[in-house]
Amino acid sequence: MRPLAAACGLGLALAALALTQPPDPPGNSRVVLDREGGILYVTNSPDGRRRIGARLPSVDPLYVRLLIAAEDERFHYHPGVDLVSVARAAGSNLLAMRTVSGASTLAMQVTRMLERNPRTLPYKIREAVGALWLTAAHGRDWILERYLTLAPMGGPLEGVHAGALAWFGHDASHLTPAEAALLAA
Repeated sequence: MRPLAAACGLGLALAALALTQPPDPPGNSRVVLDREGGILYVTNSPDGRRRIGARLPSVDPLYVRLLIAAEDERFHYHPGVDLVSVARAAGSNLLAMRTVSGASTLAMQVTRMLERNPRTLPYKIREAVGALWLTAAHGRDWILERYLTLAPMGGPLEGVHAGALAWFGHDASHLTPAEAALLAA
């Protein structure tokens, strides 16, 4: 009877955590376009960042493939938390007696970017629960689009379009392999 009660208690606690979803994404910069759709000017977002919203069709597919390969190789197969990566990172960190490897998935990183909390164990657990919730509630394309919009690209730059514009002078719709690799790294 006690294991059943413990399992129910744990289930209720996880359900309560899952209901505390991450906040909405912050506002994006305003983008002024020319007649052909080219970017003329980008303002700062309400929080002082240079953030250009990104939809999957507007980003070079090569960049998306490189991003997934570098950040979350099992992105399409786990529910938001990659237990294989967690086990690998825990083993590596225990052997080294310090943090040498992480296990954050793209969904966990999106949760962290939305909440901007310190990197402590309680927040890491919250990040994992948030990643499970976001993946279940919104799906993988939503996760990717939030990552493509919020990922830090140096200084006040956030998102792949802002990074490509600042570093290469064009948006991220058509990237060379070298540009895609640099932004993914």
